[in-house]
Amino acid sequence: MDPESNGDYSGNVLETLREIPKRLEDGDSSYGDSSELDTAEESNLLEEEAREGIHKDDLFSLLGNSRRRAVLRYMMESDSELFTLGDISENVAAYQQGVSVDALDSDERKRVYVALYQTHLDKLDEHGMLNYNKDRGLIQPDENLEIAAYYLEDELNAEKQRICSEDLQEGFISEILGRF
Repeated sequence: MDPESNGDYSGNVLETLREIPKRLEDGDSSYGDSSELDTAEESNLLEEEAREGIHKDDLFSLLGNSRRRAVLRYMMESDSELFTLGDISENVAAYQQGVSVDALDSDERKRVYVALYQTHLDKLDEHGMLNYNKDRGLIQPDENLEIAAYYLEDELNAEKQRICSEDLQEGFISEILGRF
């Protein structure tokens, strides 16, 4: 029985669905112009990028590195508007090592300093997160830092919550030990 004669199109639909990818690969555009969709999507992405100042792929690439996140986090949490490379590298190294700045050794400071100088600060500057004067070693927040703050907010809150929890645990343990 012919599927079209009784209104049952399931046979034709399945066959057509199987053929579409093959026909599109062969250049048959009768199933819709994919270039229109690509152009529309690209236009939306460009508009969004212009609105936000940075493309999301670039933003996520930047935030994908823990050292760059630590730089941005330090700048967001600080009241300062001007930072030195030395100050940022010390604080990032201390954060990554989980120690105070005073407890850092010179190798830890140097490793972070060199990585920030050679790679990370240039990338953040290129994407408008900060202004980096490499010759003078001075760094200032830039317009796109607020965009990063939006994505780092959860991480910042989790870090503060972890610190509070550790402080409470230490206080609780000290209180219990003090009773003995």
